[in-house]
Amino acid sequence: MDIITGAILTGIIWDSVKSGVPLTLDYIKGKAQGYIFDAPILAKLEDLSKQLPAEAKESKSSLASYIENNQEWKAVSKQIIKSKSFTQNITGKNAKGVQADKIDTLNM
Repeated sequence: MDIITGAILTGIIWDSVKSGVPLTLDYIKGKAQGYIFDAPILAKLEDLSKQLPAEAKESKSSLASYIENNQEWKAVSKQIIKSKSFTQNITGKNAKGVQADKIDTLNM
């Protein structure tokens, strides 16, 4: 399991367990910005979180250990993709009409 994906999953699940909020599709989407989840992955995460044993819910480290060692969680985490994003700053007298997703004139 990718260490970052595992940490993200652990954090999301732990926040849900700690606050008593059910792990729903909207909850995961709100917490996991920067990662791409499709509906089947989100549904599987919701199902897996409902099946967590009491021992895994005792602490964040217990939950992390459980997620890292469980084959179903590993399979789901491999399907989670970090979204690729970049920022480009264009300045100068030739950068006219530069807007998000639209460049009218750009001379270099």
